[in-house]
Amino acid sequence: DVFYDIICGHRDFLFNRGVVGSTVGLTVGITLHHSASNPYGLYGKHRVNRTRPKTPSSSCKSVATIRTQHGFFTGHLAHCAGSLQNKTMTKDPKSPRAWQRMLSGRRLDLLDPTPFDIEIEDIAHGLAFVARWNGQTHGDHAYSVAEHSILVETLFGRIAPNAPAKWRLAALLHDAPEYVIGDMISPVKSAVGPEYEALDARLMTAVHIRFGLPAALPAQVKRQIKRADKISAWMEATQIAGFSEAEANKFFGKPDLKFTENLHIMLRPPVETRHAFTARHSALLEDMT
Repeated sequence: DVFYDIICGHRDFLFNRGVVGSTVGLTVGITLHHSASNPYGLYGKHRVNRTRPKTPSSSCKSVATIRTQHGFFTGHLAHCAGSLQNKTMTKDPKSPRAWQRMLSGRRLDLLDPTPFDIEIEDIAHGLAFVARWNGQTHGDHAYSVAEHSILVETLFGRIAPNAPAKWRLAALLHDAPEYVIGDMISPVKSAVGPEYEALDARLMTAVHIRFGLPAALPAQVKRQIKRADKISAWMEATQIAGFSEAEANKFFGKPDLKFTENLHIMLRPPVETRHAFTARHSALLEDMT
């Protein structure tokens, strides 16, 4: 009943998401955790199947993990209580459209993204067709964000060889929001300002929760992923983007070559990169279980 109260307390959050109808009815694999000491690590197999109206609950303090086809929706739901239960089902028809229809059939609200609307196939497809460096790279194919993400995850594994699979998954997904907002080069991000960062952060939070990661990564993990990201940028800059090593050292820092040994920039058709991305994602999810 605890989970049912949580879902019903936020039923407006679930409407129009392809998840539930006019009353709440779910059949999911779920575990409820009442202990704050282990908020992310358990995945349940209990089944819940109920359909009935419910008065919104005013608070909820449990942690829920929902098993889905491609991962886990996990996390504290208590922080949602104040805002989500007051959301309305209808919006002003004159307001500009802020959502995008995904190939999976999901409708992702870019300004208010939720984990329920995130699918790995959409992420992989989008990132495989988003070009790094605004497409200004040598080769017969653009160097995609998906390819970059695979390289960053590999580099992260060399920087933090003992890191658990969940942090390697975070490295693979570090640019996931770009599947809908695109890849902006750093000078443009600076010009756009904090609004871009806020949009990116909201999308990243939804992606993390969708795949069983904490909404905010530990500071050390973020630094390690950022280091891997800069090493990847240095490799891309010197191998395919026309930078000299001196220029790349200035903008991205000179990397420790032990991390780049035997690694080379790969240029593949988008379909191949998409398959490689989803395969790596599946392998890491399997390692997490």
